[in-house]
Amino acid sequence: MTAISYRSIRKLIRSELPRIAQLAEQLTQRSLNQQPEYFLSLKVAEAIYGHFKGCVFSTEMSLQDICKDVGLNIEEAPTECRIKGLRRADLVVKSAKTGRCRNVIEFKRGVKEGDLLADARRLAWLCQNAEIGHRMEKNFLVTVTTSSKNVLDARSEVIENMLKDEFPVVCLKPEYVDLSEFKSTKSKSQGKDLHAMVWEFNCSRFLDR
Repeated sequence: MTAISYRSIRKLIRSELPRIAQLAEQLTQRSLNQQPEYFLSLKVAEAIYGHFKGCVFSTEMSLQDICKDVGLNIEEAPTECRIKGLRRADLVVKSAKTGRCRNVIEFKRGVKEGDLLADARRLAWLCQNAEIGHRMEKNFLVTVTTSSKNVLDARSEVIENMLKDEFPVVCLKPEYVDLSEFKSTKSKSQGKDLHAMVWEFNCSRFLDR
């Protein structure tokens, strides 16, 4: 468990990413951006489990099963939200007591605008359509990259503009993580500083509670 008692998953992930980046290098001699997204998913799950009581997890859980658990009609999801079919979520936080889904966390390595927007739409749709008071009103997207903070801030602006147009009750909380003490080991970005961003998608109905 971390020394600070965080109440926010977003802030906990931000605080744990440097430790996870260091662990990646120690275990594999490769930088965090060269690990499969599954590595980051598992390490984030371990961090949440160690900090928050009453959480268990599912990896690669189908969106169809998530929607069924939350009480969402998957047929109402727009195609661009990538909910239907054999789509899966990277990490699902669940209640240890009930086994019910609480939050979805997606992971990326890079800042391709189309890829980030695709996941952002999925997470925002889940936020906006969850029953009022359900924990699924809050979901997260994490990326690790060699792109600079300025680029990540620009992606935040693009996502925020999309939310205003398509999901007006969903707010974005970006949390930049400076990982510049860690260098990329990928051949195309060898030696470049690492950076990360944790985006929280939060239904505005949830903010006053």
